[in-house]
Amino acid sequence: MTRRTGLLFAALGAALLAALLAALARSPALRDAIAVFLDWVDAHGDLGIVLLGAIDALAVVLLLPAFLITIGAGFLFGVVKGTAIITASTALGATAAYLIGRHALRGRVERWLAATRAPQALARSVAAGGWRAIALLRMIPLFPFKTSNYALGALGVPLRDYVIGTVLGVVPLTVVNVAIGAMAQDLADALRLGHQHRPPLAWALDGALLLLAFGAALLVARRARRVLLETAEPPP
Repeated sequence: MTRRTGLLFAALGAALLAALLAALARSPALRDAIAVFLDWVDAHGDLGIVLLGAIDALAVVLLLPAFLITIGAGFLFGVVKGTAIITASTALGATAAYLIGRHALRGRVERWLAATRAPQALARSVAAGGWRAIALLRMIPLFPFKTSNYALGALGVPLRDYVIGTVLGVVPLTVVNVAIGAMAQDLADALRLGHQHRPPLAWALDGALLLLAFGAALLVARRARRVLLETAEPPP
């Protein structure tokens, strides 16, 4: 990943966040629905956490976007607990999709894979790196995470390698997205309690930490992509 590509990813991330905020600002119904759901989760303790995790896992299986769920976890539970919840639920959903791709839909997934060249390189990378290769795949931005769950199941990747690699690999981007939600919680508190609630230095520190996390995720993704390209090259 070149510096130009990294800047492009950063711009895309900023644009996505801006679009999300604009959509929430222009859609009171959507904003109210999200607020009601988050209030319900917050009010029901462990049951709310289970429901939030179940929805996130189901989104992975159904190939649906789960960005708002991740941000909601950060909003309610902070970076550490929110990351733990989303990492666990994402891994659970990914494992369910893996098992479906390996058993129930294996024939269909194999036919889909046969129509592309990507599975050959993917299989070489995974065979060479095991769980490490799975983790690296998960760290690449814009990599088709949800469809790859079915593909890796059909390719016969060992379940142990798949689970370990998935859990480790989803952490970097999850931390970034959860941190956005945690900052949104700080902003909501400031708006509710007044601007004296937090000093400017605290906001600056939050912004710096978020940029640091995002930059670290990009560096990890760059390294992951390079390693995978090296292992995917056919032997001479």
